[in-house]
Amino acid sequence: MNKVLYKYILGPDDLTILSLPKGARIVHCGYQKKYAHSPDPFYNLCFWASVDTTKPLVERKFYIVATGEEYSETLLYVGTIVIDNGTVWHIMEEVL
Repeated sequence: MNKVLYKYILGPDDLTILSLPKGARIVHCGYQKKYAHSPDPFYNLCFWASVDTTKPLVERKFYIVATGEEYSETLLYVGTIVIDNGTVWHIMEEVL
């Protein structure tokens, strides 16, 4: 079994639902210059995950939370993205 690092782009809304291979492990959160819709007007919010492409896809829910914003206790912290302009976003995943 070989693993691969894949980039996933978070959508323009607070909630993004993505299909990742079962057991995918997020290894980094960051941003890139904007090439698609993003909650930040100039950047795409992304994360990179180590995945086993032979595993079946499972749906996972990710939320973008601003500093000081309340969030549900069903959300687990994934990472923080600090943009060059000083904007800070926190990525959370719903874990039920």
